[in-house]
Amino acid sequence: VIAVLGHINHGKTTLLDALCGTGVVKTEPGNITQSVHAVTADVSASLGSLQEVSADRSQKADWPIRITFLDTPGHEAFELQR
Repeated sequence: VIAVLGHINHGKTTLLDALCGTGVVKTEPGNITQSVHAVTADVSASLGSLQEVSADRSQKADWPIRITFLDTPGHEAFELQR
């Protein structure tokens, strides 16, 4: 699980849309994320540097690996929500 945090209008949701093939940013009022939401993506072995993911590094991972991203609103008004 990866939490994506940052200031408003820095492209957090747009980046996740590109990585995960979603269109979340288009559904948000003013293209500004209004709530915390999760997006899941399968990462394939073709991404090169991701060779091992086990803690002891002695076993290869089964591909694809599923990663969940938590997208958060960047506006100051949502600080407590994060």
